[in-house]
Formats: sequence, structure tokens, C-alpha cells
Amino acid sequence: MVVELQACGPNDPDGSRAAEVLDAYFEAERAFAFRRLLWRRLTTLAVAWVPGAALFLSERVLMGGLLVIGMAAVYPLALEWRTKSRLDVLIDVHGLSRAAKYVPRKSTSSR
Repeated sequence: MVVELQACGPNDPDGSRAAEVLDAYFEAERAFAFRRLLWRRLTTLAVAWVPGAALFLSERVLMGGLLVIGMAAVYPLALEWRTKSRLDVLIDVHGLSRAAKYVPRKSTSSR
């Protein structure tokens, strides 16, 4: 996302607006990275859980485990949505120039 910030300008003499928007931006990026990392690990867990539980445990335990994994996957999604919403509100409230909408950057690592 491209947002033009001007700290210590006439509309933001102490730089607090720019700092608040930058904080929200980094919080949104951390939430995005957290979701990607957790979803990757939950997918690995689910792939290991299904055959293991199907072979050694009951169908009820299998479904319960998948339900817990699914519920764990919803939290980071909600966290990312909340941080993105906060960033969008701050950009709109402070009247900043926005060249694009928020799009989390794609990871370049192969982890």
C-alpha cells in the first residue's frame, strides 16, 4: 500500500498522526504475517491429524480435532481484519492521500 505521510507538517506539528498511522500499518503487517505462519502450521497439523486420527482414534475425535484446528484458523483472520480496518479508519480520519488500498505484501521467503 502506498500512503503519503508528512510528519511534522502544518497539519501534524508533533508527528503524532504519522506515528499513529505507521503503528497501525506495522500492526496490520504483523497480523498478516502471523496469519500466514499459523495457517501454514495448522495445515500441516491437519494433514498429519486426519490419517492419524482416522487410523487410531474414533470418527468423533477426528471431527473434534478438525473443529479445533478450524477454530484456531479463524482467530488470525479476525485479527488481520481488525488491524486492516483500524488502518483504513486512521487513513480516512487523518485525510491522508492514499494511492492504493491496503494489500499485504507477499512473502519472498521459501519457508
